[in-house]
Amino acid sequence: MNEVCRKNILDFYEILNTKGFKVNIDIPQVNIYALGNIEALDRIMSNLISNAIKYGSDGKVIGLNLNCDDDFTYVEIWDRGKGIDENEIDKVFERMYTLEDSRNSSFQGSGLGLTITKRLVEKMGGKILLNSKPNEKTSFIIKLKRLTY
Repeated sequence: MNEVCRKNILDFYEILNTKGFKVNIDIPQVNIYALGNIEALDRIMSNLISNAIKYGSDGKVIGLNLNCDDDFTYVEIWDRGKGIDENEIDKVFERMYTLEDSRNSSFQGSGLGLTITKRLVEKMGGKILLNSKPNEKTSFIIKLKRLTY
């Protein structure tokens, strides 16, 4: 998971640099493993990072954290943008759902990205969690079964 996280955040290095984002990365030195599919993980992380850039651009900060406990591996992608209202949180994973103003009409998407993301996470036996405090931290956490060697 360490390498998957590094690769995915590095894929966005140029755009983050161009847009003036501060990037906070917390990936441990010790290797962390999870039950998953690399192609699916790449798509999931790419979608979450691009959403954080699009919708969290007000805050100019993006973060990626990797950690684990005895049973699960967690990847958190977060931003400090406008956030998602509490009454919208349960709806953002629904097919074709977009936020009312999509946080900025120029960024309005198809409403499929988070639906696909959630389905991919669930196909790997995982869960995706969302927490948001507007202008403080909006956080998507991917929770996958941890593998140990």
